[in-house]
Amino acid sequence: MHKSLRQDELAATELPDFAVVTGTNGSGKTHLLEMLSSALFGDRRDEPLLRTTPVHFVGAGDLLHLTNPSAVHLSGQVTDGGHQLQRGLAALAEQLRQEPTIEGPEPLSLRKRVATAAVEDGIITYEAMSQLLARTLGDPWELPPTALASFAPLAGAQMNPFADNIGLIFRNWLQAHLLNDLQELRAARGQDSYVRSPEQMRVLIGPPPWEVFNLTLHEVGLPFEVTAPPDLLDPYSVNAELIRTAADGPTAAPASRLRMEDLSSGERTLLGLALVLLNITATGMTPRVPSMVVLDEPDATLHPSMVKNLVTMLQNVFCQRFGVRVVLTTHSPSTVALAPPESIILMSREGPRLRPVSTDTALAALTVGIPTLSVRSENRRQVFVEAPFDERAYTTMWALLGNRLNTPITPVFIASGGDATTEGRSGGNTAVKNFVRRLREAGSRTAVGIVDRDNSEGSPDGIFQLQGRYAIENLLLDPLLLGVRLVNIGAVTMDQLGVPINTTTHQLIREHCQQLVDHICTSLDMADGETRDVLYLGGQTARVPSMLLNLQGHDLNDRVLHRFGKLHRDRGASPYGHLTAIFHTTVREYPEAVPQALLELFASVTR
Repeated sequence: MHKSLRQDELAATELPDFAVVTGTNGSGKTHLLEMLSSALFGDRRDEPLLRTTPVHFVGAGDLLHLTNPSAVHLSGQVTDGGHQLQRGLAALAEQLRQEPTIEGPEPLSLRKRVATAAVEDGIITYEAMSQLLARTLGDPWELPPTALASFAPLAGAQMNPFADNIGLIFRNWLQAHLLNDLQELRAARGQDSYVRSPEQMRVLIGPPPWEVFNLTLHEVGLPFEVTAPPDLLDPYSVNAELIRTAADGPTAAPASRLRMEDLSSGERTLLGLALVLLNITATGMTPRVPSMVVLDEPDATLHPSMVKNLVTMLQNVFCQRFGVRVVLTTHSPSTVALAPPESIILMSREGPRLRPVSTDTALAALTVGIPTLSVRSENRRQVFVEAPFDERAYTTMWALLGNRLNTPITPVFIASGGDATTEGRSGGNTAVKNFVRRLREAGSRTAVGIVDRDNSEGSPDGIFQLQGRYAIENLLLDPLLLGVRLVNIGAVTMDQLGVPINTTTHQLIREHCQQLVDHICTSLDMADGETRDVLYLGGQTARVPSMLLNLQGHDLNDRVLHRFGKLHRDRGASPYGHLTAIFHTTVREYPEAVPQALLELFASVTR
């Protein structure tokens, strides 16, 4: 019966880019995934070097299998890249000679046709081919392998992103630097050479891949790191180690070294996801990125505390960053509860087979026959806030950061006035205090409120404020958080900050925090006067002008919009759209840039 899903039923349902399909056993979820994996979906990507395949099916346990102790290789063997590249280019040239030239006003030469085909086939990256063509006026396939060797590490073969390529990626990066060193030696001897500067090398092959992988492990929520492999003294192999990071940083003690068999099944599943992301993002490689990934119960081995990391990574990185559609099936109430409400699809045996439903409806379908499942009201906190904007902001940021507190209490943020479309940020202070006072007088001890700072003395019982900030605008427009947003939309450049142009945003936050803060405050004419030390969730501290923290929220907002005009593109029809972009996007992608004061506020309202 579960095999009875028809193509017309599937076609009649428009699945969101991130879809969580749930339902009882026998409703046909696995059959749905089989149908999707056999369908053809168009290429949704604009980047020509990230080649797409239609659909990739990830069965139950496939991510676990990817980290099988016998499958993961933190080592890579080197092939003779120069000869391999020369043979590939020569074969393409021979093939294209036999094909008729496409007529046109400017027919392509064989040289350009071979170059284009080589990039399209993943024999060499666009960047490497561009430099190769600029280096020689002749046909590149006629060059000796020794002349092609320095381009070979950038000639990544087509990779399956759902296979283990970590050793190969590490090796390619190291070999590229080794060959560049050899070119420097040739130049010192007066021989023909092509030496790239450190900046050119970073543009071509990116930062060290083990640093990228470790950032991904952090995003997935795993307390692991991969050690930097030793210098490539042996040009034919490379080795690295997986270690568990201590609370105060990584340690190289023997006890911290990990083997795959040391990891839980849940840890191995998330590690497999991190490997997939490394394959997709590796510079100089050419992965075939699927337009859709369908996953059959990837959460089967995960503790509920790990499910949120899985959902966040699939939605934020696969869907939003790489444009890959994701469909996953689940029987887990935890996964349904943590999934975005708009992503939930219920599959039934009868009636409409696939239909969008609310979280509560999906949970009810999964928990039929379990009448004792309930949410204890004493573990909920009604948190009244001044306006609908505050409600949306705090609700979103709690969903992103609340698990850091490890509390059983769940706050429910409620606007004290306005409706769902209200954007105003004034007039709710008194209403919040009145709501909380009346509820507490009636015996409720779980009702609390968050208000902006005003001129009144002290705060009534159950009323909290953002410590050291006038209002929520002073948090969202914190110079570090605002600076990260401005960097990401191109309103502030690395050159303006005086840092290397290839600095990643995560590196900027960790290593150049004060420079970014100072630049933003100077741009806002707030750099002078008293400062306060502000602690951020990434552990870094910056000196922030007290004026910025204490200015009335709407005045600070007006000043920021006047100085940074590019923020207006985030506003759309909403006067607070630029602030929404910060808590929806910047806080989600760069939580280490969020002031610690927000987490302290959440801790206060959930006590």
